[in-house]
Amino acid sequence: MFIVVHLLTMNRSVTYTSVIPATTTSTVDVTSTSTTTTTVTTTQTVIDSCPTQVVVNGGFEDGTTTPFMFSNSPNFFNNPGGELDLLDNAAIAHSGTYLASVIETDSSLGGLSFSLSQTVTVCAGAPYTLSFYTSSQANVAGSTQCLLQACVGTVCTSFDPSPGNMPNQLVSVGFPGSTSTTVDVVVYTPEIFPGTGITFCGRQFVRFDDFSLTLVT
Repeated sequence: MFIVVHLLTMNRSVTYTSVIPATTTSTVDVTSTSTTTTTVTTTQTVIDSCPTQVVVNGGFEDGTTTPFMFSNSPNFFNNPGGELDLLDNAAIAHSGTYLASVIETDSSLGGLSFSLSQTVTVCAGAPYTLSFYTSSQANVAGSTQCLLQACVGTVCTSFDPSPGNMPNQLVSVGFPGSTSTTVDVVVYTPEIFPGTGITFCGRQFVRFDDFSLTLVT
């Protein structure tokens, strides 16, 4: 920018030129960056408590065998096996008044072929212990051929009921748990020779009482 000043002195004209620096304007763009924070909340479901006893009517004190399921099939001699009876007899029950008895339907042919089961609800992953009391009579075929099986899911144990009217032999099965929330509790007569269909135990009866499947804490 230039400013010209004219001075008139003694008939002489003098010109002064002043140079004034131009003002420079700088424009600065300021970009405001906004940071968005996303909070992800993970909800973890914690099981505070599990049912400690999941077998229903395990002592048959409801005066019925429900909800236990009973099935049988012909044995080696085409004997249909047995039937499930509910006994009301405090003198021979392990506790209470009632107990269940699998009766051999035709002792002349010998043998029992049956399963007694109940589907129960458990906490997934939680360990449980199955226990019940049992007895039998007239094990004419010998213990090596008359072992029964008790299972919780796929975990099983073999047992030979002690002789006598009163179910006083304790049988236990440890169940480590599974991803399922339901599991089958089963007592059954296995095949003597797997794959042959031969299921034979010469018992007049097998009695059961006080089934329980309890949480291991």
